[in-house]
Amino acid sequence: MKCSIKILAALPCALLLMSLAGCGASTPPIPYPTFIDVNALDNVFFAGLPGARAKQLAGDPRSRRSSNRVLLPENWQFTTGASPTQSVELFVLVGQIKLGEFELGPGGYAHLPAGTSGVQMQSESGAYILYFIDAADDAAVIETPLIASSDLLEWEPAGAGFMIKEMRFDPGSGACTWFLKIEREAMATVIASA
Repeated sequence: MKCSIKILAALPCALLLMSLAGCGASTPPIPYPTFIDVNALDNVFFAGLPGARAKQLAGDPRSRRSSNRVLLPENWQFTTGASPTQSVELFVLVGQIKLGEFELGPGGYAHLPAGTSGVQMQSESGAYILYFIDAADDAAVIETPLIASSDLLEWEPAGAGFMIKEMRFDPGSGACTWFLKIEREAMATVIASA
């Protein structure tokens, strides 16, 4: 069973970084960067959201899959076009956006499957969002947009010191999207074993 997992960890990531800051007197030797300052990344052109500023967190130029933090300016609006080969997920970090008739504030989540078209997106006050683009999956059975608020979902245990909030699970493809929260004690164990 294939499960493409995206971890949307805006607030938990901030809490994780704060908890790591006080974990030890010295930094463990790691041969690669574990965290990057998103603000230090260059802005990239983002044809899918004209007028927005995007910082690409990860991406594949061949498949056009990408993970991005996007700043939508005040009074921004756009209507999505049809993309038979790409799905979109977004998560509101700060501010508000309107997706069709739905208002999404911080913690708001939406999945727009491949082929979704004509959805009006706008932000009067501006917003920071996470914006994920993925390839269409022929095995997917979710064919309509999903819109939810992470605030309405409960944290579920996922192992000692780990909790998740499942935002989307497609029973056909096995694709899922969830938030991960790592308790301080579990993070200390992970750091100690590194």
